[in-house]
Amino acid sequence: MIERTKELLDEILKLPLSERAALIAELAANLEAEEGPFDPEWLTEIERRAHEARRDRSGTTLDEVEARLAERFPRP
Repeated sequence: MIERTKELLDEILKLPLSERAALIAELAANLEAEEGPFDPEWLTEIERRAHEARRDRSGTTLDEVEARLAERFPRP
């Protein structure tokens, strides 16, 4: 993730839940317009994962997540 994206994410995470949800809906609509309609099952799974993530207060930092992803999916 590039630095500007990290900064944006930090700011977004400070927003109230309703504003974050509205932003997600706008981003999804934008992607859908470019990529075509999303599978309803995919959207249901994303909602399930988002709900689970909100409940999980394990304290994993973004840096830890990025390190695990980089290890799991190394760039060529």
